[in-house]
Amino acid sequence: MSIEDHVQSFLDHHGVEPEDGILIGCSGGVDSMVLAHVIYHMGYKMALYHMNAGLRGEEADKDEELVQKWAQGMGVAFFAGHYKIGSGKRKSTQMRARTQRYNDYSEISEKNNLKWIATAHHRQDKLETSILNFLRGTGIQGLTALRDRRDNILRPLLEFDKSELYDYANAKSVTWREDASNGSMGYARNRVRHKVIPAMEEVGDRGLEGAHRTVNLLQEATDFLEEKLSEAVEDIVFWDGKQLLIEIEALKQNPHAGILIHYILSPYGQFDKQGILQALNGQPGKRFMNEEYELIVDREHLIVHRPQEREDRNYKLQRGSQILKKPINLITELIPREALDEIPRDRNVLCVDADKLEFPLVLRHWKKGDRFQPFGMKGMKKVSDYLTDEKVPIHEKEHVMVLYSGDSMVWVVGFRPDDRFKVDENTKMVYLAELNE
Repeated sequence: MSIEDHVQSFLDHHGVEPEDGILIGCSGGVDSMVLAHVIYHMGYKMALYHMNAGLRGEEADKDEELVQKWAQGMGVAFFAGHYKIGSGKRKSTQMRARTQRYNDYSEISEKNNLKWIATAHHRQDKLETSILNFLRGTGIQGLTALRDRRDNILRPLLEFDKSELYDYANAKSVTWREDASNGSMGYARNRVRHKVIPAMEEVGDRGLEGAHRTVNLLQEATDFLEEKLSEAVEDIVFWDGKQLLIEIEALKQNPHAGILIHYILSPYGQFDKQGILQALNGQPGKRFMNEEYELIVDREHLIVHRPQEREDRNYKLQRGSQILKKPINLITELIPREALDEIPRDRNVLCVDADKLEFPLVLRHWKKGDRFQPFGMKGMKKVSDYLTDEKVPIHEKEHVMVLYSGDSMVWVVGFRPDDRFKVDENTKMVYLAELNE
């Protein structure tokens, strides 16, 4: 089957209509230029996106110029992303560039009413990805990560060798540029491409055909396994709108806890799965981090969330009405006692005797050693112990704020006021503060 016939069949199979709009990721290399050529001549509405990551100077500018000129010549919309992408503490340069590229795909396609995104990955890319993920220990899901479709992202050329793309480009006079960085041994993918795969091809009786067939068989096995795993985790994983919760007790009772953990956490990046399994029987509080997410072993759940930076500074609240937007939404007012029908008991509302307060009040994050007298109690209690008694998850604890009057705490914000400032029979003016979560 020719490349044109295959791509047409592929698009028909996935329900792509000519007027839907396809955003093609186009580097200027032979694979993406061939894909752009094929889809254009099929008459589909399309646009090109080129990412200039600022890594190759003048060569990168020439790649962009080629793609832009082709798009202009064909009357096709062209978009470019310009960045200076360096390596981060946890992510390689290529990984950071990939993340930015897919973010741009999503944003551009949404803004320009383009239903589909297409990339020009081919058969060698698929094998390289499987080998890289095998070496990284990503499990069976990683070995089959490069699929012909993921959500609205299409990869129509996955079944073609790069040599076939070169043949097509030469036959159809498709212009392209070779990326000199593809020969650099500084990138893991290039080391696989130029060292590992040639060695495999030399060893295999039929070259790389056996490896390609194995990857395809693994994809079929993964589809079956994922269906079963999805059923197995249905009742032990929950999303509460902010974070993922995994029931610890259910995991501990399952003889296949290891593979369940791997399956659940795979969308959230690499974690120390063995360390997590060992921590299930330990004291709560153990934390595991990767590039974007944090996993905390709490009392009843494993909690997966994106950690937020804690800003340690003081905010002052004056006597009277005030609206605070940062770091939390807080509205305050001062009213006569007789104007208040009843004392609110909502934990998000503070109602205290204004004349017992020393202004300005200070709002800040709680610190180790902070103590208060919880409303209705006679003795003092550490904030840390109080939050533990309230079963506040560990990662939420550190973001709890407190309100101080002089050296005395008035309120553990969103939880409980201090008994020493309560409204009594001698109260003339009431200070109200309402937290709007």
